[in-house]
Amino acid sequence: MWLINESYYAFSEQDIRLVEQVANQCAIALRQSRLYQAAQAQVQELERLNGLKDDFLSTVSHEPHPDDQHQNGYPDAGAEFTKRDGSETSAESVDRYLRVLKDECQREIGLINDLLDLTRLDTGTEPLFLTTINFPSWVAHLVEPFKERIYHQQQQLAVDVPAELPDLKTNPSYLERILTELLNNACKYTPAGR
Repeated sequence: MWLINESYYAFSEQDIRLVEQVANQCAIALRQSRLYQAAQAQVQELERLNGLKDDFLSTVSHEPHPDDQHQNGYPDAGAEFTKRDGSETSAESVDRYLRVLKDECQREIGLINDLLDLTRLDTGTEPLFLTTINFPSWVAHLVEPFKERIYHQQQQLAVDVPAELPDLKTNPSYLERILTELLNNACKYTPAGR
């Protein structure tokens, strides 16, 4: 910024303050312009990432849906297992292997279903159906399958839900997925004896 005046004229305090104010406003405008450009770049990157996510979910949602009975049939197919040396394994270890395999199949089906649900919710093609449930009895039913796992892992689980809790309006399927995932993580990451 250049200030030009006649050689006999000296700038007054008021002139100097005015120029300082203009310079400050120009600096603020430049800074805001740079921030705006940075924000626009972030928006474009987020839009690009969102597009990639949408493409991925679209691809997954158009793949053949896993048939629960078909995929769950694999663990039941292994009636006899033999070791490399030709001897047969014990029925207990076969059962344990089949149980783990079946649990992993169920987990993968759940993940795929979660992705499909996310796609439907994101596109607005699946409405959210709410149902009224009695949470204390519902959660007791949900926790039941974890009791044996907790016992074998020498862990403890205490469910403390007030009996007088009012009924809850929710989508039971989604709530079950959330709480099941939390319980799975708790069993997985809680040390024995706790």
